[in-house]
This record gives sequence, structure tokens and C-alpha cells, in this order.
Amino acid sequence: MPICDILPEKLKVLCGAGISFNSGIPLANYFLKQAFTEIGFDEAVINDLISRNVPFESWLKLLISYNSYLDNHRHILDMFSADSLQPNTNHFLIARLVKAGIISEVYTVNFDLLLEKAFEHEGMAKNIDYEIIYTDADFNKIGHSNLPQLIKLHGTADDYKSMAITLDKVANDANCSAMSIAITKMMRKNGSEKLLILGYSFSDHFDITPAIEQGSFDHCEIIHVTHDSDNPATMQPLPELWPKKKHNQYYGHNIVMDTDKFIEAVYKYYSIPDISPELSIKPDELFSQYVGPMFKSSVYLSNDRLIKAEIFAKIGDFDESNKILHDAVAQPTIEESMMIKSQISRKAKNLACLGRWDEAISHFKEDIRFRLIELFSYVGCKDGLSLSLLIENDNYTHFVDEYVCIINEKKDFLAEDYVGIEGLWWDNSVGIFGAISGICDCLTEISSSINLDEIITKLLSVLKTYPSLNPNNELLLCLLNAQGINYLKCEKYDKAKIAFETNCSVAHKAGDIERLSGTLPNLLNAYYFLHEYSNIEESISRYITGQYVIIDKAISSIIRTSIIYNDTILLNLCAKIITKSDVQKRLEKQNDNFMLLAKKWLENPQSYHDFLLRYLRDLATPKIATSLRELATIMDQIHDIQIKEKKYEEANRTKEYAALFLSYS
Repeated sequence: MPICDILPEKLKVLCGAGISFNSGIPLANYFLKQAFTEIGFDEAVINDLISRNVPFESWLKLLISYNSYLDNHRHILDMFSADSLQPNTNHFLIARLVKAGIISEVYTVNFDLLLEKAFEHEGMAKNIDYEIIYTDADFNKIGHSNLPQLIKLHGTADDYKSMAITLDKVANDANCSAMSIAITKMMRKNGSEKLLILGYSFSDHFDITPAIEQGSFDHCEIIHVTHDSDNPATMQPLPELWPKKKHNQYYGHNIVMDTDKFIEAVYKYYSIPDISPELSIKPDELFSQYVGPMFKSSVYLSNDRLIKAEIFAKIGDFDESNKILHDAVAQPTIEESMMIKSQISRKAKNLACLGRWDEAISHFKEDIRFRLIELFSYVGCKDGLSLSLLIENDNYTHFVDEYVCIINEKKDFLAEDYVGIEGLWWDNSVGIFGAISGICDCLTEISSSINLDEIITKLLSVLKTYPSLNPNNELLLCLLNAQGINYLKCEKYDKAKIAFETNCSVAHKAGDIERLSGTLPNLLNAYYFLHEYSNIEESISRYITGQYVIIDKAISSIIRTSIIYNDTILLNLCAKIITKSDVQKRLEKQNDNFMLLAKKWLENPQSYHDFLLRYLRDLATPKIATSLRELATIMDQIHDIQIKEKKYEEANRTKEYAALFLSYS
């Protein structure tokens, strides 16, 4: 069947970044490669960063956070509204199909204004010949108009605030019921109308893909075009493309071919005159004009170490992040000296993720002190000293009470878009409550007796009253983790599980390795106490792929649990998990894990015999060779003692184990 024969009389369209590439807008991986090169990373590091499961918007949010506007007033997001950007044949096709009445709804995840420019070129005026919908509040209007509608799911470049909100949602996986409404309307069945998907890869794991996966509505038929310029065109049933994305309940066709040729065929099928303008700008030129200057600005050049520290923390390499911060503190630039809050805050979070709780608490306290000094020196308030003393004396509940009284008086200042004193209040208040939440998280980890219910409840109440203090969900999720640990201590395992599952799910979808590496071990422990072994294995498989710091912490956690409780079921599960290929690649604490098992083995050799043999067979590397030789020496000493005590059978077995350990070393 000719490919275009499946095209209907009526269409809806979902289009992604691919349709704008020929106009000069760089795709995500190209953008990131160029950005990381400008920052100063070598090729190996760049490839590693890009390979991590971190949403593009999350990287973009991080890069933007260090410099909103540069000396030349070029913002990184201005790239999407550049005057030099012009529509290409993809945009003109959509515009002409809309004008011809064939397309009623155009859905796009793109910020750019190229579709609007194409509509204007075709003589279509906004709010007269078509409508634009781009805010959550307006998604309910989809389908309730006599005009064709352009629905910009992630905001639009001519409204910077809508783009910023989207970046916040994506970077921090803010739950969005409005998006579910939009996707339901996009997918709904309406007569013979079909949904054409162009230039979209279903990589929006934070909002669009989950909404499609969870849809239970009566959906329309789907035509998805997958670009492939190297092979002959083919047409397959839709599930051939989508099984791993759980879209099997949908039906339609996946067309695999050169997208440009498909567009040409669609022009011909609908008898619409083709228009193929020449490119006015290339991706590398656009990047050089709008993004390159950002990395050459004084702000970036003077803070490049802090930016690198944040980037390494984002992929879970907290040790490397701390090394960079140590160098910045040892020999700071003038600008780095002015960013002391950022350094302390970042180091505190790194230490917490590395399990160095006491050091982390010390840094969180220092972060609060710096913020109080800055805050109260500007407003001339004498409360700064008394508040600092409360922190020094670990009186966090009283501190929160006192600080809330102060911000109740300053509540009109708690908005992110304020500048000057107002902006200072918002920024430092967010930082202070973030540090208090971090301290609570650490305290629950290091103390089995402390009960933080009161302080956690107070903090959650503050966030409910002042949601602007939780702009990126970090505080809320930090508190949820602390609350979950508290539930574990009180043996309320079901409640702990819910708190940790929420954290892990959000962190995973947002690509937040920092949060996931801290919460997943706690979730595994909750599953263990509920005897949900299948959930342990499923969670390991779901969350750790390619994320080696998470592998390290998660595997260490369940091995320790299996040793503490002498649980043979969990031990066998450990053996199964650690022999998976993706775990073997980078199990960073093999030596520590092995020595834990070895010490336990000395107490009860028979119980741990099979597991140790499997561990040695599958994971023996030079990294644990030293420990193996040490253990063999211990075995020889035990052997001599057993001979003296005339325990010849046990001595022979000990000698065999000593030889075994040496053979693997």
C-alpha cells in the first residue's frame, strides 16, 4: 500500500524539534555537545554527560541559572525567537493544511515561533484565522472553538515566563494535570480524523509520554513518521516502534523514511503547492550568536568551576564535584568569593549524598549563617544573631517558628521575579529552608532515636502556606525522604514506602541522580521490611541502568541489609542483581562490599559460601585483589590454629578457601 494512502481527509498534528532543525534550531544533543565544549569538558566527559538519563530541559535550566541576561542582553532562550529564524517546508505544509481545513489542531512541544510565521506568510492572522493556546489554564479550551488551534504544550518564545515555567516543571518533574487534559484531547477519537506525528521522539518522560501511556480514552488512529534517510521507506504497525514505551494499546502506522521525502509526498497527496525556502541560518551559527556569548561572559568565565561542580553533581559524581569546590575555595576568584553561598550549599548536598552526614550538617549550618548575615545586613534587622544561635544549638523547631514570624511580615517579598531587597528575601529564604530540610534528612540518617515529626510537619506547613519557597520541589522531596526514614524507624513501613516511591519516581523521570541516589536505598529497605523482594529487584532494574553512583549505593545498601539480618533470600537476590552486565561495569565499591561479605563469611562460612563464590567468579577484579590477599593471609592463620587444635577437617577446608582467594587475586 502506498504510504500516503493511509492519510485521511482530516488530521491533527503533533510535532517536535525535528521539524525546526532545517530552520537552524539545533537538536538537543548537538546543543549540549556545543555547550559542554564551551564550558571546557573533553570529549570523553561530554559523551558521558550526554549519555546520562537527564532531560534536556533540566540541563538547560542549570545552564541558565548562572546567568539570566548577559552584558549584551542575549539570553539563551532568545535563540528560539531570533528574527533570523525562518519557517521551512515542514512549517509551511502544516500552515497550508490548516488553511485548507484539513488540520484542525496543531500540537507542538517547540518554543519557537516558526509555525506562527508560516501562518502569517499564508495570510492567517492570530485570533482571527486561528487561536494559540500555551498555558495550563487554557488547555481546557482545546476543541472548543470554531477556529483552528495551535497548542504549544511547553510554552512559547514570545512569553518568556511560559518557557521558564516549563523549564521548572521539566527540570523538577512538577506534576501537571493540565498536560493530561491536553494529551487526552489530542489523542481522542473524532470520526475518521487521524493524528500525524512529525519530528517527535517521545523523549518527554516527565509529562507527555506518561500522559500518553496512562491514557484509557477511546483514541484516534496514529501515523508516526520516523526519520531514516539511509534505507528504503517502510511502513510497520505502530507497536513495532512503541513496545518499550508501553503504548501497545494504541493502533496506527509507523512510517520509517526520509522525512523530507514524506513531506514532499504529503504536498502532492493533498494537491498543495510545495514551498521549500532556503535556510537563512545554520544550527552552529545560531548557537554562536545566542548561546556562545553566554559562555564567554564574565559571569561564566569567573564561575566556571562552580558550574562544573553543579554539572558533576547532577550526574551523581559528588566526589568530583567536591574536588572542584575545594579548588575554588582554596584559590577563589573575586566572583567565586561572592558566590560562597552556592559553594557551601552545593558541598553540603554532595556530602549528604555521599553519606557523610555530620559534615553535611556542618555545611548546611554554615550555609544558613551566611544567608542570615546577608539577609539581615541588608534590611538592618537585629534578629540575625539570635537566629544563628538557635542553629548553633540545634534548636531547629524554634528557629523555624521564629523565621516564619519574620517572613509573615515580609510575605509580599517572597516571589522569584522580584529584584533587590525583595528578591534577596526570596532567594535566601528558599536557601534557608532548603538547608533546614537537608539537616532533617541527615539527622534521620545518623540517629536511631531522634524523632523529627514536629519539625518536618512545621516545614511542610510552611511550604503549603508559601509555595514560592519550594520553586523546584527540592524542599518538599527532601522532607518526604526524611519523613520516610522517620516512618522506617517507627516501623510504619507502608507509609515509608509511599514516601520513598514518590521521591524515586519523580527523581527518575526528572533525571535527578542526586535525589535518586539518596532515596533508592531507603526504598529498598522499606521493601525488605515488607518482604516485597520482587519490588526490590524491579526497582533496581528500573532505576539504576547506566547510573553508576546509584548502583553503588543501592547494591551496598541491600548487601548490608542481607548481612545484618542474615537473609538468604536477599543474598540470592543480591547475587542475581550484581551479576547483571550493567552493574558489573562500574560497581565502584566492590572492595567495601566484598570485605563486608568476607567478614560475615568468617563468622559463618557455610551460609555465605555459594554467594561468595558467585561474587568472586563474576566480579573479581584488580580492585578487590588486595582484600583477597589479606583474606587469604587470615585463612592461613586460622588454618594453623585449627591444626594445633587438631581440627583437621576444618583446617583442610580453610586451606582450600585460602587457595581460592589467592587464585582470584
